[in-house]
Amino acid sequence: REAPLFWRTPIFALNGTINLFLLPLIILFPLLVQGELNQLTALFAGQTNFQWLAGLILAAIGAVAAAMNQVPSTAISREGPLLFWGLVLPLPPRTQLLAKLTFSLSLQCLAAVVWAAVARLFFHLTGLPLLAGTALGLLAAWPLAEVGLMIDLTWPRTQWTDPQKAMKGNFNGLLAGLVGWLLVALGGFILWLLYRAVGSFTLLYLAAAVYFTALGVVFDRLLLAYGTKRWPHLLS
Repeated sequence: REAPLFWRTPIFALNGTINLFLLPLIILFPLLVQGELNQLTALFAGQTNFQWLAGLILAAIGAVAAAMNQVPSTAISREGPLLFWGLVLPLPPRTQLLAKLTFSLSLQCLAAVVWAAVARLFFHLTGLPLLAGTALGLLAAWPLAEVGLMIDLTWPRTQWTDPQKAMKGNFNGLLAGLVGWLLVALGGFILWLLYRAVGSFTLLYLAAAVYFTALGVVFDRLLLAYGTKRWPHLLS
C-alpha cells in the first residue's frame, strides 16, 4: 500500500527521490567543471589511507542525504484522506509503521547503489573501503528515518487538497532534516575526537557503526512504543 501510493503520485515520487540523488551530483558537478576530478582520482588511487578516508566521505554523503530524505518525515502526511482506512484496517500500528520505515529504507538502498557507482567510476574507490562506506551510509539512514517518522506521527499534515503540500510544503521534512544533521554532526565530532586520540581508520569505522546502531535500536523502540499510542489519535 505504501509503495503504490508513493509511485502513482508524481509529486511524491519526484520530491521523495530528488534529495536522495541530488547530493552526489552537487558534489560531482563542480569537480567536473573545474577539472579537479583527475587530481582527486590520482590522490585516491593506490593510497590505502586515502581509500579509507574516501570510504568515510562516502558514508557521510549517505548520512547527510538520509537526513534530507523527506519520505519518512511525510509518511503519515502523504496518506491525506486515506489515513482513515489505515486506522480502521485490521493491522496493528506496529506493522504499518514498519512498512513505512522499510519503504523509506528501500529507497535509501537504491540511492546507495548510485553513490557507490559514482565512487567506483569517478574516484576508483574499491574493495573494503567502498563496501564499508556504503554500509555505514545505509546504517546511518536507519535511525534518521525513524526520527522523521516520529516527527510526522506527532504533527501529521493530512488536511490537504494539493499533494504538493504533503511533502514540499510540509515543515516536518525541514524539522527532521535539522534533527538528522545534528545527529550526523554529533557523530562526526565524536569520530574526529577519536581520530585525534587514536589515529586509526579501523576504529573510526567501528565507532561509527556502534554509534548509528545504538541510535537505531533506541529510536526503534521509541518509534514502536510512541507510534502504538499515537496511532488511534492521528485524526483527532
